[in-house]
Amino acid sequence: MIKILRSLIHERFEYEHRVELEFLSRRRDISNREKQEELIQSLRKYNIDDIVPLGSGTNRYAFKLNGFVVKFATDNDGKIDNLKEFKMAKRLYPYVTKTYEVSENGTILVAEYIQPFDSYLEMCRYREEIREILTDMSSVYLIGDVGLSEKNFSNWGIRVGSEKPVCLDFAYVYEVSSKLFICPSCRTNSMLAPNKDFSELFCSNPSCGKKYLFESIRGKIGNDLHKHEIGDLGEEGYVLSDSHSPTELTVARSNYLNKKEEKTSGLSDQHTQEVGSAKGFVMSKPPREFIKYQGRISR
Repeated sequence: MIKILRSLIHERFEYEHRVELEFLSRRRDISNREKQEELIQSLRKYNIDDIVPLGSGTNRYAFKLNGFVVKFATDNDGKIDNLKEFKMAKRLYPYVTKTYEVSENGTILVAEYIQPFDSYLEMCRYREEIREILTDMSSVYLIGDVGLSEKNFSNWGIRVGSEKPVCLDFAYVYEVSSKLFICPSCRTNSMLAPNKDFSELFCSNPSCGKKYLFESIRGKIGNDLHKHEIGDLGEEGYVLSDSHSPTELTVARSNYLNKKEEKTSGLSDQHTQEVGSAKGFVMSKPPREFIKYQGRISR
């Protein structure tokens, strides 16, 4: 099947602009906050003045463009975050935002817009739903900086047209089977487990019980492990050189093509990912299939 795939990155960020943004991301002579100011100037320079600023994180700056969220990586860690979110979104959906495209180097990520919470009080209104989501995901993955705490309320929001809480920032995602979750303080190889609010970890050995923050886990991860976790995104999506590109869809990258043959699969409303990337990747399999698949693996 051949389908026309679009790319917001190609349509709104011309090649010279993408090169300029890549150099901005690599600069080490200015702070990330200063890079955000430079980014705004760069967008205006290329007549992209219809953005809605959404806010900044440690390594990324987000803004709304054409109804989508664009996350610009202000350094290498931000690029890793963009690439990880692109890969993990389909495994964690519908609990997290959809991601549509990412530039090959990870500088730009295009994702679904979710209305973020305005306060911790608003987050607490959905406390039980968030706990259920994090508990469900914790059989396979743990995500840092999204637990129920005052500092994390802006990492959650509500999907437009629904009342379901959705995680907006899930780059700090780890497999629970990873050696990263073995307690370094005791010699029993006991696993670290989250507390009920998923705001911190504690050793499951009652004689130890030492507590850890997710940030301490992140600090143990080197670039080699990040690259291994991200893998080859070209195997999961389509590489596009421009927008409105006729693309031969494959079952391996577009699992919804199996829908006609597997009417008893139980999956419904599976949508094609129709946004490509600036020499990047389009999501392949529907997210629910990854949740189902991972569930089989965990059992």
